[in-house]
Amino acid sequence: DAVGVPSTAVLYQNDSATVLAVIGDLVRERTVRPGLFAGDSVEIKEGLKEGEIVVMRAGSLLRSGDTISPQFAEKQTADRSAPIGVSK
Repeated sequence: DAVGVPSTAVLYQNDSATVLAVIGDLVRERTVRPGLFAGDSVEIKEGLKEGEIVVMRAGSLLRSGDTISPQFAEKQTADRSAPIGVSK
């Protein structure tokens, strides 16, 4: 199933797209297959599961393997209570 993420979470380089997923307190780069764009969000068809946390701004100073202390932002949909991303 596809999931939506902020368009700022996806980094495009050459012919690939990646996001920085947060597992516990570690950042992990994931190759993803983006789909449709809708406003400030992009559909991720492959490479990310619903409920996984992503860094909201791709191209930040974070790299795969970095240890972070997640700071959660509000979800950008009608349900504004669930976290969708982190910042350093």
